[in-house]
Amino acid sequence: SRLEGEIAELDEIGKVWRETLEAATVANVPPEVLGRIQAVLAETEKARKEIERYRGRALTLQNRVTAQDARIVDALALIAQTRENALERLFTPDGGPIWSIDVGSHGSQVLRAESSDSIAMQWSALSAYAARQGPSFLVHAGIFIGIAAGLLWVRRRVKPRLEDTGVACSAIVCETPMAAAFLMSMFFSRWIYPQAPRLLWALLGTLTLIPTAIILRKLIARDLYPALYGLATFYLVDQVRAVLIAEELLARLLLLGETLGFMAFLLWLLRSVDRLGTQNMSFGRLSKIVKIATSLALIMAVAAFIANATGYLTLASLLGNGLLSSGYFALILYALVELIDSLVMIAFSLRPFRRLHIIANHGALLRRRIYRILQWTAVLLWVLHTLNRLLLRERLLRAINDFMTEELVVGSLRFSLSDIVVFGATVWAAVLFSRFIRFVLDEEVFPRVHLTRGLPYAISSVVNYAIVLVGFFAAVAALGVDMTKVTILAG
Repeated sequence: SRLEGEIAELDEIGKVWRETLEAATVANVPPEVLGRIQAVLAETEKARKEIERYRGRALTLQNRVTAQDARIVDALALIAQTRENALERLFTPDGGPIWSIDVGSHGSQVLRAESSDSIAMQWSALSAYAARQGPSFLVHAGIFIGIAAGLLWVRRRVKPRLEDTGVACSAIVCETPMAAAFLMSMFFSRWIYPQAPRLLWALLGTLTLIPTAIILRKLIARDLYPALYGLATFYLVDQVRAVLIAEELLARLLLLGETLGFMAFLLWLLRSVDRLGTQNMSFGRLSKIVKIATSLALIMAVAAFIANATGYLTLASLLGNGLLSSGYFALILYALVELIDSLVMIAFSLRPFRRLHIIANHGALLRRRIYRILQWTAVLLWVLHTLNRLLLRERLLRAINDFMTEELVVGSLRFSLSDIVVFGATVWAAVLFSRFIRFVLDEEVFPRVHLTRGLPYAISSVVNYAIVLVGFFAAVAALGVDMTKVTILAG
């Protein structure tokens, strides 16, 4: 568009100078002037041809982009169709029973050749990605160095100050700063490495196991150390199977061994949780949650084992991969929540925050609320990740969207369930925001200023009414109601 505008501008300039040349010829101006006019016309035409050349290149690129866009659309449609086909054949056998396969028919040379080809292909894809996204690795290294420097500064400078105030520095931050820094930097990996090959995610996941295990050793009971090491081992074996083994029979046998070992591991974990629950009463409530999760995981492992043995390979792979990935992701989220909670505790103990009346009087309450928000956020992320691994997230979100956008008609009003949810959420958010602002005013602002009696209450009430009223009208607008029809209510 810009080039088209410049060509049009040059056309206007050329028109003016051609008319100038005609007038100069009639007026018998000196040859030097005519030569200058002709030179300007020649430069204008030269510039026009140059811009037309650039425009031709731009149009060629535009056509190539359009073709690539069409390929992307086709690829996304193929991926979506493949997912749907995978879900439709979950309960259709796509392989023979494991006992009907002649293992000896698959020679060792064939297995080595196919596995070697798979490794070479994966490594080639990773090398090409690294050459194309080299700055991403530098960005990741910079984030890690920045976080590590901050945590080391906390251990060196802040730890003595905390001990002087009677607050112990968190073991996660002060004893394992490098592991904590690496784990926190991995939180940004999905944004740092877009469309990364599978081998890169396998390597990053394996590397993340090390700091996660180091941090979790500080958080869990010593009796649960074998559970931590066992889950890490199963994850590593699963990554080897998923990434490096291309031969179907070998991958199937390895998955069978994984699920069998994982079932034995879950049975041991159930017994260990029962023993810890009886020995430690504070662990009682958590032990119930762990037992429920372990029982569900055991059911999935048994289902994956049976499906694999009887020939339902897609179902077995889906359940096995989803089970191990879900448990691994839960460990990482738990470590991250505890790490962020430790950083919040340290921040509240520093001088700038200690001077705030809100922190001094309600620090424990605020920390509990922040911890609860972190927990629910982690649970939501874990659920979305698990549903995605089981190929159910998109279907579930699509079903929820269809249900929520179903239009309802009441008289002359037309709205959907999503409009009602947005209305309620907006009003609820306005009330919560109003309560928070009043809390800040009462605890932090009014004690620092001298106001006449009754004025703080008046200001707080007016702010409360204003925020709730604005939130209510925003909710009404989100509901789709014409605001001109509520002028009486506004008055």
